[in-house]
Formats: sequence, C-alpha cells, structure tokens
Amino acid sequence: RIVGAYGIRPQTPTCYELVTLVVEEGWRGRAFGRWLLGHALGLAESRGGREVLVRGQHHAAFLQRFGFEPSGSDLRLELTPE
Repeated sequence: RIVGAYGIRPQTPTCYELVTLVVEEGWRGRAFGRWLLGHALGLAESRGGREVLVRGQHHAAFLQRFGFEPSGSDLRLELTPE
C-alpha cells in the first residue's frame, strides 16, 4: 500500500524543486513525511543539487523545521555536501 509520495525535478544542474510531498491523512504524524523529505533531499544532493526550492509557502511550518527558509514567495533550502 502506498501511503505517501514526493516529486522532485531539476531546475538547473544544482537546483531542484520539490514539487509535491504528500502523506495519506490516516498515516500522518508517524514520521513518513520526514522520511520522504529526507529521501528527496538525499536524492537531490546525490545528483549534484546544492539547493532545493518549494514554490509557494505550502506546508511552511513543516518545511521550516528542516531548514527551509522563506525566499520571496517560495521556500529555499541550501544543501551542504558532506
């Protein structure tokens, strides 16, 4: 059973856009969103991404807990390679 999903796409070779992140309502609050976000960020970084954008301020409170910051009308996270 699929209870969550994300979509991410490259905007430039070093910038990715998190297009969607969704967890089925009955499964929220169980860390699936956090896991999916971590997977998306890891994928972007492994492909050379150094920043991730989210268009608009959807789910800003959730995303800001993981370091996303407002950037105009969007949210932005700088990735630091290890």
